[in-house]
Amino acid sequence: MKKLALTLAAGTLAATAAYAESPVGGWDGYYYGGQAGLASGDFDWATSGLSSTSTPTVYESTPSLSGSYVGVFAGRNWTGANGMVFGLEGEFNGGKISSSSAATRTVGGSATGGRYRTTETEIDYSLALRGRAGMVRGNTLFYATAGLAVASSNVSAYGGKTGTELRHSFSDTLGGWTVGAGIEHKLTEKTALRFDYRYTDYGSTSNIETPGGSGPWTVGSSFKTHELRVGMSVQF
Repeated sequence: MKKLALTLAAGTLAATAAYAESPVGGWDGYYYGGQAGLASGDFDWATSGLSSTSTPTVYESTPSLSGSYVGVFAGRNWTGANGMVFGLEGEFNGGKISSSSAATRTVGGSATGGRYRTTETEIDYSLALRGRAGMVRGNTLFYATAGLAVASSNVSAYGGKTGTELRHSFSDTLGGWTVGAGIEHKLTEKTALRFDYRYTDYGSTSNIETPGGSGPWTVGSSFKTHELRVGMSVQF
């Protein structure tokens, strides 16, 4: 993450120096490209329900997410007056953004040992459809972006005497929103290099389970990520 942040900073300096350059090509038209990124974030996981003795019990875990991914994107830009650029872009990313953490069991307001001792989760792919708006200076586009985001999530909980017995597992498709900002610099008339930051809230999901001897239990989780990415686009 630190290396990619330094790369983003270097790209910003390079883009600033490009102010005085003569334009090598316009921004209007369709484009496609590829990207790679690093992500970190938060995953909130909890169960609630009645145990076999009808005692209200909650199990909670808030581990950190981290991982990397690669993806593709495509979009369309429209140019306006005074160097303004507006666009619409879609993307697909695949990789592994995951976490693992011990869960805390709370009974009657006090924390004890947990039936779910370990929780594991991952996001294996994501999609987004975003609008873009920015300003061109020389060969560089400075832009902000916002839109809808979707991700595939997998959640597993382990317990038992050893803490390794799979007690509950489910997969779901999450839907939320994303915002960010970035810079895109023209290398040639048809190619451009981009760096950007994105914050995404994929929303929450829940699942009902009835393990042997207890329940029903409501298992809920939510995902939020911070991402730094670098990409290359080709205009056509």
